[in-house]
Amino acid sequence: MLSPGISINVYKPLATGGAWIKDITAKVSDYQHSLKAVGGMDSASFTIAIPVSEADDWIENGIGRRIMVYSPTLTNIFEGFVNMVDIQVGGLAVRSGPLMDCANRVQASYVTIDAAAVPPILGVKDITTAVNNTASQGIYGILHDIIAFGGSTATEAATAAQVYLAENAYPKTSHDFVSTGGDLSLKVSCLGYVHYLKKYPFNSALTGLGNISAMVAAVITADPNALFTQSITTNTLQVPQYQQDNDIAWSYLQLLINMGDATFARWLGYVGEGRVFYYAPAPTNYEYMLNLYEHTSYITTMSGGRIEPFDVQPGRWVFVNSLMVGRAMPTTADPTDPRSVFIEEVRFTAPYGLEINGLPVSRFAKLVKQIYAGTAS
Repeated sequence: MLSPGISINVYKPLATGGAWIKDITAKVSDYQHSLKAVGGMDSASFTIAIPVSEADDWIENGIGRRIMVYSPTLTNIFEGFVNMVDIQVGGLAVRSGPLMDCANRVQASYVTIDAAAVPPILGVKDITTAVNNTASQGIYGILHDIIAFGGSTATEAATAAQVYLAENAYPKTSHDFVSTGGDLSLKVSCLGYVHYLKKYPFNSALTGLGNISAMVAAVITADPNALFTQSITTNTLQVPQYQQDNDIAWSYLQLLINMGDATFARWLGYVGEGRVFYYAPAPTNYEYMLNLYEHTSYITTMSGGRIEPFDVQPGRWVFVNSLMVGRAMPTTADPTDPRSVFIEEVRFTAPYGLEINGLPVSRFAKLVKQIYAGTAS
């Protein structure tokens, strides 16, 4: 069951205009979501109780649909898209997706080869012109993959890109059958829109050094689907601006985010409510208090206001007030204090389940990343 007051609405894919389809709150069970300090709204899943006729519609048209989940106060606690649909009816299991395995814009990177030479001689690295399936792009948005094709001629690499596009432009459907029957069940697996940052390469022709925050903004601006607005805090750590390696946008963004700043302080980058991409310093003060008791536990604000499990956010410092009782609480979040937890990931399971993952914050790791990126002095 869902927590009282939570609602789930379904919309058409954003690339088609994103029109509202229906409110499915009353039919949903087994809802859960995951939020991350770096990335933000990451994933969600739920099952739906529906007749076979509606299950057919989800298999045929469900992939890419926009899913909006709201708290009782109408805060958007998850926004994402349907990545995969699984249906079990009788002994037949049908899966559609995952969408993130699709590609409707494809290039092939290759190394030129002189086949006339004995032995053949590898030459320079090159990349083919992009090929597109605009019909698929009109449903799911642009999903850009670069395939590595090794040593080949330009013609062979271009052919490989065309074949890959033809085979991967649309979600695949797979089937399994077992002799034992079962009731109809439909599971919807969603991903946050941050995952679209994994579906395009990023390059920059700028030279010299620039603010790392400007590079973060440039990566988001390069999104071919224009899914995000930005809230970027200036970070003057200097990084090389020239990038021509066709790095996956999200991989490069993670590198930038994890560098921190010139003082090795931690920074966060994530997609929040309204598909805003935030880039800002990690907080340094406690925002939550974890109260542990023998039969229950719950999280409050520092002033004591209780926070519902579905409202808990990652990227916050939690003070565990039930440990080392009698010892004073630090005035600011102290990573060396066993009672301090920085929330890396929140996993919520309806109606009231909450799991928090916390890891140490390392200044040394940021120094290493800056050295390898050529920014540390």
